[in-house]
Amino acid sequence: MGGPGSGTQPDSPTHRGGRTKKAAVAVCGNGVPIKPDDIPTEVAAIWDRVFDLLSGVAFEQDSDAVEELADLLWRQSEHRKALRERPLDIDLNKQSLAIGRAVNTLLFQFGLTPRSRQVLLVPKEEAKEVDPFDALQAEYG
Repeated sequence: MGGPGSGTQPDSPTHRGGRTKKAAVAVCGNGVPIKPDDIPTEVAAIWDRVFDLLSGVAFEQDSDAVEELADLLWRQSEHRKALRERPLDIDLNKQSLAIGRAVNTLLFQFGLTPRSRQVLLVPKEEAKEVDPFDALQAEYG
């Protein structure tokens, strides 16, 4: 597990439990997810919550997946309400399970589950080079 020059020492963040994780690579993306104008109010509220959770890992090209997750979370909450009234409705139970599986898949893909956070690689923001003159000005005001 990491020999000389390998860059993976046991105390490094890329080394975990005897396994070596790949170094984070640049995430292919730009911008932020764009909320559609035509989604229902209830889904829009959930979209906002999901957007906050996905800060830094979702980009403009993920807009459709964010919308799908928000819609599924809304449907899941509606099914839970209906199941309280009709707990023995088999079709409702089947639909609820299918929605739950779809929600879990998207949550996993976005790194919003405990397991997926362990394997999600998000690049660190690179430190900007500080101009020595600017540093002196900041220090001495």
